[in-house]
Amino acid sequence: MSNVTGNQSDTVGDRRSAVGQGVTPLKVFINYRHEDTEEPALRLDDRLEARRGAENVFLDVKTLEPGAKWLEEIKAHGARGSVFLALVGHAWLATLKEREGATEGEPEDYVALELELALSEWPGEVIPVLVGRATMPEAFRLPKPIRALAGIEAV
Repeated sequence: MSNVTGNQSDTVGDRRSAVGQGVTPLKVFINYRHEDTEEPALRLDDRLEARRGAENVFLDVKTLEPGAKWLEEIKAHGARGSVFLALVGHAWLATLKEREGATEGEPEDYVALELELALSEWPGEVIPVLVGRATMPEAFRLPKPIRALAGIEAV
């Protein structure tokens, strides 16, 4: 993960706005599963906040205020983001498959929902971040809305 918060992020650093005026700060959205990548997500958030400022990093447990309409907030933050970091841990695919078979009334897979939005609607780059000994799942193992994730170079 040091590549994400180390020198590599400096090359991405700030982005020129679409109209060529000024510099817009890098806005980072961190997507993770509480079950297997919460601790790495918190560490990554701390490092990015120290370098880019808390206002430029979205991590649900630190950014969302009590009483917030979380889905609206997630959509708003993602739509303003420049980089969407998808943390993939060792149990990521198994949890995805387990939740894919959920029946009505069970909670949605919010990680997959965020990924689907990032890949289809949000303007920023999506970067898979492999945590620990995790490997990138093959495309055929992923639901169609997020299958493109498998074709993106991971860090």
